Amino acid sequence: GQKFFFWLLLRDRLNTRNMLRRRNKFLEEGYCCVMCHLDIEETIEHLFFSCPLAATRWFALGIIWDEEVNIHEKLLIARNLFSQPFFMEIFMIGAWCLWNERNALIFYNKAPNISSWKTAFKKEVTEHLFRIKRSLHRSIVQWLNAL
Repeated sequence: GQKFFFWLLLRDRLNTRNMLRRRNKFLEEGYCCVMCHLDIEETIEHLFFSCPLAATRWFALGIIWDEEVNIHEKLLIARNLFSQPFFMEIFMIGAWCLWNERNALIFYNKAPNISSWKTAFKKEVTEHLFRIKRSLHRSIVQWLNAL
């Protein structure tokens, strides 16, 4: 599930194209990011933080990343700047939705679309409310409605 995905993400163990290359898996189409076509290798750093497509998704959620630091520092800095107490939940679900969007493009040729990404994001957050502290539910729902 999502927690395992998040664990893989934080440890650079997700099967990105970079990971497949490091494991000597041959990809006929190459190892570049399929989301942005900027001819940049698909690493965790690129796919989830510096890819322009990812940046537009995070910006829609009010999250901007510090490009100069590692993933753990990125999360700390962004969490401190985020105006709500549920940053990690939002990050985990946002990253999960980005991963699903990337996979839908690779496996089903479904073009990335910020509007359908936002819809999927809101649906995921709503479905995961029961896993989030009850005291945060009202503020999360209000935040979601304002997106």
